[in-house]
Amino acid sequence: MSTKVARSVEPANGATTNRSALQSQADATSVQALKARATLLQSQLDFVQACDELTRAMGRIPQ
Repeated sequence: MSTKVARSVEPANGATTNRSALQSQADATSVQALKARATLLQSQLDFVQACDELTRAMGRIPQ
């Protein structure tokens, strides 16, 4: 997953600061999205493993 931020020519001195702030926000948002995805995947893995464990406890073979 990649995030692209358009860059333009800075019209004023404060534009560089604003661009840096926006890039920082974009980076933080990307990190948050990746952490959320990792948490979801871990939860899905935990669920599948729990189902397999329960299936084995009942004497069946997991699919």
